[in-house]
Amino acid sequence: MAPAIIMNATQFNVEFEQKGTNSKCELNSWEICAFKWTDVSVPSEKKLFIWSCGGYTSQDLLQQNGYGSFLPDPKNRYHYWVSFLSGRQRYFLITDDLAVMTVAYEAYELERIDMQTDVRISGIGISLVSNLEGHEVLYLALASSGASWEMKMKSKFEELPIDQVQNLENGYQEWLQDQEKTAGFKVIDEKISIDYANMLIRKASGLVVTVRRTFHDGLWFHYSQSAHQTRIHLKINDIQVDNQLPACSFPCALSVVPPPSQGDEVKKPFLEFSCNMRQSEHSHVLQINYLHILIQEFAIRLDQVLINELLDLIAVEEISYNKASFLKDLEMIYTQLSQKVLIAKTKNQSIFYDDLQISPVMTHLSYSQGRAPAKGQQRHYGSEFANLILKSIGVTVTECDNVIFRLAFFERKSVFYNYNQLMTEIQWHYTQQFIKQLYVLVLGLDIIGNPFGLIRDLQSGFQGLFYEPYKGAIQGPEEFAEGLATGVKGLFSHTVGGTAGAVSRITGTIGKGLAALTLDDEYQRKRQEALNRRPANVGEGILVSSKGLGQSVFEGVTGVFTKPLEGAQQGGVTGFAKGVGHGLVGVVTRPVSGVVDFASGTMNAIKMVTGNEEQHKSLRPMRLIRRDKIVRPYNVQDAVGAKIFSVCLTLLSSSHVH
Repeated sequence: MAPAIIMNATQFNVEFEQKGTNSKCELNSWEICAFKWTDVSVPSEKKLFIWSCGGYTSQDLLQQNGYGSFLPDPKNRYHYWVSFLSGRQRYFLITDDLAVMTVAYEAYELERIDMQTDVRISGIGISLVSNLEGHEVLYLALASSGASWEMKMKSKFEELPIDQVQNLENGYQEWLQDQEKTAGFKVIDEKISIDYANMLIRKASGLVVTVRRTFHDGLWFHYSQSAHQTRIHLKINDIQVDNQLPACSFPCALSVVPPPSQGDEVKKPFLEFSCNMRQSEHSHVLQINYLHILIQEFAIRLDQVLINELLDLIAVEEISYNKASFLKDLEMIYTQLSQKVLIAKTKNQSIFYDDLQISPVMTHLSYSQGRAPAKGQQRHYGSEFANLILKSIGVTVTECDNVIFRLAFFERKSVFYNYNQLMTEIQWHYTQQFIKQLYVLVLGLDIIGNPFGLIRDLQSGFQGLFYEPYKGAIQGPEEFAEGLATGVKGLFSHTVGGTAGAVSRITGTIGKGLAALTLDDEYQRKRQEALNRRPANVGEGILVSSKGLGQSVFEGVTGVFTKPLEGAQQGGVTGFAKGVGHGLVGVVTRPVSGVVDFASGTMNAIKMVTGNEEQHKSLRPMRLIRRDKIVRPYNVQDAVGAKIFSVCLTLLSSSHVH
């Protein structure tokens, strides 16, 4: 396991040493020797192997495969050097034979492809249903990228920046509505003008090029294989996961965060995976030349109810252990030794990673305990344990909304790892990154108003105030005035909306804590359903909040009499005693919770009007599953009708109309 084995297959002598040391060695013609680093205290990325042959001198890191040509003597012919792996040992060969260099390097890039597969899916939806409970849990959708505009550069099309794509698409929709659809160039911005009839773009320099309007598939997968190489390329353009449970805290559980509108960035897929592997003909060590994973900014929004449902889905039912089960387990013992050796060898086999990189990960995290479980709903022991932990921490301390985690990229070059070592490295890297970001989680709690998010909103507002006028000043004085107005509007919306959002988070968390103190699961469910119905304007928000305040006061006062009767009907004397306790607690906590919810609802309405709140709409209504719990093909009319019927029942129940 020397850093390299040096082989001299020339008529010249070769001198070599480590850079910065006086330990020069000489290798005669047609000789071979092992090379080691003289000064091991130097970092690996700074160690250099210096070698000379004739009058030519060069250097190498002895980490990556490579090759080259040189002239040892102006009167002589070209010689070649090649650095390659044989198993886990690196060799550095200097030769005067091109065929020998080619065979040693094993240049498989141009070899014939034996098999190639391309999979393209425009869009696909996957529905996760609990058929035992009779409701839909999650709906996952992979969608296309939307309209994209590409400009032809030489022999291929290149995608235009995001801001130009938006301008071109808006102009194209206006052109489609035009009855005449006349040809001719139309100015889009200071850089380009377009002729939609002939699909031509004219740049500011006067150059006219072809343009096309296209769509990128939601899922694209490419696989190709040759005798010694395998290539895998995967792209997922857009993804969204909707929480389909009734009265959930967040209708969208996973979504892509759109990139900023300004700048010359092109739209990229949400997930891109690219890998190039090669298997040497005379070695069992797999070499991964290129492995890159690119993940765009995304948001995760979870509540405890969704976590409980997922735990229930994967819960393992208890089975009886009989003789047949015992014999089946006994058969698993008699596994052939060769199979065990193969499995162990696969896990412990080292792989050479030439270029491994996982892009930085930026995640928006939101969490809420959500509503109480429905009556008679059983929970898995795992969800009960998680709920107990969260309850012990406190309902107010476990609420967070839009907390941003920034995890640095993971990169390794020219290293040997087996599977366990690589997983340990990745796990340790992201564990360290998460620990460094814990302050973001603390400063993002709703109970203190998420000050980190407030500072981020103010920063975005001031950035827009300076960026928008500067962007307009490049185009002209009129555009400067428009940019100034846009910047002032953005500053106002981020300042007012951010402040209102901070106050709303504090009051909303306190209101949720007070609602939990009522010990009334039905009241908590109704409250969550009312919070999910977002108003369209400030007036509607104040009206809905006022109605909720009056209802809380009314139910708190009447609960002193109704709760004992309800408890007596369900549990006799014990239920009557519990009902008395619930009624006495509710007469204090419900009105106070209503007052806090009134303030929270008003601030939420102000935040929505300022446009400083990111809206995430569900892709489709929840699937309707009838009482027979048979999962049928999705029907839009049935789903919309069931949703309207559910809303009507909720409104009737909250208004005490039976």
